[in-house]
Amino acid sequence: MAYDEVRITTADGVKIGARIFSPADAPRRVVIINSATAVVQGIYTKFAMYLAQNGAAVITYDYRGIGVSKHRPLTEETASMADWALLDAQAVLNFVIETFPGVPISVLGHSFGGQCVGILNNIEKVDRLLFVGAQVGYWRNFPLRSWPFLLAMWYIIFPLLIKIFGYFPAARLGMGEDLPRNVAWQWRTWCLQPNYLFNEVGAALPNNYGKVYGQGTVFFISDDNYAPAKAIYKLLPRYPHVQFKEVYLTPRKFGAKTIGHFGVFKSQFAETIWPLMKEALL
Repeated sequence: MAYDEVRITTADGVKIGARIFSPADAPRRVVIINSATAVVQGIYTKFAMYLAQNGAAVITYDYRGIGVSKHRPLTEETASMADWALLDAQAVLNFVIETFPGVPISVLGHSFGGQCVGILNNIEKVDRLLFVGAQVGYWRNFPLRSWPFLLAMWYIIFPLLIKIFGYFPAARLGMGEDLPRNVAWQWRTWCLQPNYLFNEVGAALPNNYGKVYGQGTVFFISDDNYAPAKAIYKLLPRYPHVQFKEVYLTPRKFGAKTIGHFGVFKSQFAETIWPLMKEALL
């Protein structure tokens, strides 16, 4: 199955690279996939095709400074994580509302892609959510054994490498795509605060979390080191009108060695985990 490459223009004129996966017939639902931090949309392609084969139109996209939405050297990119939500994710949601009038909308929020849903205007148009690895990333929400590593990352490694390179070289550390300086620095700032990005909600960031209604599903993955259960449970109350169905995944249950933060999108789970995701979204 092919997809259509499109460019979605944000409120400040940036062209966001996106893909539309279309079903054979008129879509019964549209699914927006909001990416995780430092992740290109390509990791969602096979799953997006699977949803399209099951009757949904699916939109994936890259935040500015990432993948096909990278328009300048990262040393010149001024984007922040707030921009990813307020400008990029917002533009995609607006595009879907305009392009598929009257078609129900679901959002799959992967990590940051789930955290930012309640920031968006027009979010009341969305009536189904699936969160995968979405959490409040404050460092104390993680197991005690990981605290020395996290503190070293936030206080030593991030500041040092950003100063040296002018951006955060995540790829060199096996942490995904390289990140614009302000994205990395805002991520660091949030992770050092107990309320994470919610310190800015209601001030620099809109508070639309109370406008999110509908059906919600959240995945707890036993070997996801980026999203331990405590951190996930800190996020869910931020969506006060969504009653989340909790789904617990372990590698053993699905005959795998690992699932982790990104594994559910791999085709090895097409016959096991993907049907659970389809049920949540469609």
